[in-house]
Amino acid sequence: MAAAPSTPASTEGAVDHFWYRLAPEGPYIDSQRDNQAFGFGDGRVLLSEDNGRTWPHQSDFPNADNITFSCILKNGNIFFATRTKLYLSADKLKSYQQITVKDRDGSDYQPHTPRDPDQPGWYFHPLDGVHTWDVDGTEMLVWGNYCNVIGGPVPVNIYYSTDYGQTVKIAYSFGQNPRYQDQDAKSGMLLGNPQNLVICRHIHSVAYNPAERAFYACTGDRDLEDRQECHWLRGNYDAKKDTWSWQVLASADRNSRFKSGGINFVDGQLYWAADANGPIQPGQKHDRGSEQNIYEEPSARHRDGREQIAVSRRASPETDDRDGCRDRGSHSQHQLQRVPSNVEESDGAFSQEVGDLLRTEDDNARNQSRDRG
Repeated sequence: MAAAPSTPASTEGAVDHFWYRLAPEGPYIDSQRDNQAFGFGDGRVLLSEDNGRTWPHQSDFPNADNITFSCILKNGNIFFATRTKLYLSADKLKSYQQITVKDRDGSDYQPHTPRDPDQPGWYFHPLDGVHTWDVDGTEMLVWGNYCNVIGGPVPVNIYYSTDYGQTVKIAYSFGQNPRYQDQDAKSGMLLGNPQNLVICRHIHSVAYNPAERAFYACTGDRDLEDRQECHWLRGNYDAKKDTWSWQVLASADRNSRFKSGGINFVDGQLYWAADANGPIQPGQKHDRGSEQNIYEEPSARHRDGREQIAVSRRASPETDDRDGCRDRGSHSQHQLQRVPSNVEESDGAFSQEVGDLLRTEDDNARNQSRDRG
């Protein structure tokens, strides 16, 4: 008896919490822009100009399996990275060249030589999905590395390019984090900027606010004794001088709503997704941290020569529903938060706005504490 014909597996469907569609056969599609798509696989990099239906532009790239980042730029340049190297193609992948990053002092910035060659780290891998913005008529490529999760420790940097990827420089370097650390096998140097006391595990997102002509970055992830890894930073770029100025707007512990998975600016408003961590509290289903009462005034500290707003918080087993929106609850992993960002001047006005928001939380928490007392 002939065997019954097999039924092809469905490429899309749904489960209790989401619907899905399986990726089509072919290269892994890493980035898209309009009808263009960049993909890789089987030792090759590929470019499609019809949304992935065909792949007429291809080139051998033996390290394709280690590609961690790509971006198709406005002029057609294709920018991509492995764990420790950057590449640029200006001819639809007929050829590509390696790009050497320039440090803040203009010198070549070279990845460290790891003590374990199999653990070089991820120098250029971002977590967010938007990396280019039009700034005064120039397309700027700006991103930060989401790292120190797998693959080995690396320093944490914000990178940028203003010439379609031909030149890449460091906009900001975080300090030396003792938790994610290696010693260069050649130089003996530790990872990170030794002159910067601001540390983090990795960068969650970088976003541009056109109303201020300023970039924002948020970082994670944990607390280290009296030092924190969750920060919001604000950076201004001076195109004439090709220099950056950065300010730490907020530093908070991992159970704060300011531990953010991403920042976005839409129609003059700032949106972010809270990504707090913490133990499961009574009545909670998921381990997303507890609501907190704030007992201490925000304090001003000076790190990296700049003033920051540092919030001292203590977790509380009690929860509330402040402003009708629970920051960390059992219903959603990421709660959307919003504060006004109608800022007309680029002199740190939003920094004051963040500080005002934190102080309002302080006042609310103290009032609730007195009411319960």
